[in-house]
Amino acid sequence: MKKNLKNVFFFVILLAAFNLSAASFTGTCIRITDGDSIAIWVHNKVVEVELEGIDCPEISQDFGKEAKDFTSSMIFKKKVTVHIKSYDSQERVVGRVFVDDKYLSLELVNAGLAWHDRKHNSEKILSGAQKRAKKNKTGLWSKPKPTAPWLYRKKQEETSPDQSK
Repeated sequence: MKKNLKNVFFFVILLAAFNLSAASFTGTCIRITDGDSIAIWVHNKVVEVELEGIDCPEISQDFGKEAKDFTSSMIFKKKVTVHIKSYDSQERVVGRVFVDDKYLSLELVNAGLAWHDRKHNSEKILSGAQKRAKKNKTGLWSKPKPTAPWLYRKKQEETSPDQSK
């Protein structure tokens, strides 16, 4: 509980430090958890960020490691800007990440290393990029029937033994 209050307090301070109509921050990427989950060092704190608009394959899926490596090659140890869109259930920032004027989510979709998350995002630029990647059989689209990460996670949950017993 203390940690949650501390995190909430930190985000309130972070947001107060910026123009709330365009909440964003700049920091250095210090960790790549997977293709769409990163950590940014900003104001002497680590901020966990989920890339908005996309869903990359899990590490154990086809192209999961490639997505993580791609994200790492684009932003690890580099200065990035994050435009905050929301927060997820785990209190991570959900945001658009830019490095050298490149939109990371778009780069991942263009490379065929992420699905456009149409359930939570309606950006035409991402849906168009996915259509092109699919048409060109780029990355994960080179497979006949790639499994979307949300379906993969659901199947993993259904087949894993109940941990609550």
